[in-house]
Amino acid sequence: MDISDEQLDVCRKSGLDTLHCSALELQREALIPEGESLMLISRSVMHYFGKEGQEHFLSSMRSVMKEGEMLVQQAACFASKEEKECMNELYPMMGVDKFYMTPDELRVAHERNGWKVVDVLPASPLDLCSEDLAERYALGDDDLKRMCETLRRFGLNQQDVFDVGDDRFRGPFTYRIVIACAI
Repeated sequence: MDISDEQLDVCRKSGLDTLHCSALELQREALIPEGESLMLISRSVMHYFGKEGQEHFLSSMRSVMKEGEMLVQQAACFASKEEKECMNELYPMMGVDKFYMTPDELRVAHERNGWKVVDVLPASPLDLCSEDLAERYALGDDDLKRMCETLRRFGLNQQDVFDVGDDRFRGPFTYRIVIACAI
């Protein structure tokens, strides 16, 4: 399921069945026949709904599920308050409406929207590199300098979290796997 035809084409070429719709518009009957059980799995989706849309995302996923069915999702998530707040400041600098939480906030958000969180597990991080971000979001040197200043202001360069220069940085973009049961 995706709203990107390009992503869906890649999936179809891999032999996967696809569904063109937003997670917010998903209907159970589009996925399985009546009487069958459902497990939803998502990877790196929730943060794309921004600060205001994440609750809607979780409640929409819950509305598709019957009691006892499972949601397993890999969510971008930052262990410390400083890392989370820094990322929530950095991404708008890139013109992107994404929002990140700590593991505890992620758990509470699920529980608030009809899920019993069974476990929250660390997942492998991605290598977050300023050069890659500059290419993806068309960032200039001034943008990168401001981002490096932000990383230093939050102290992420002093916690051995990020390697921060004047206009370049590299560090882990971290995730958690949330296993939740519809209640």
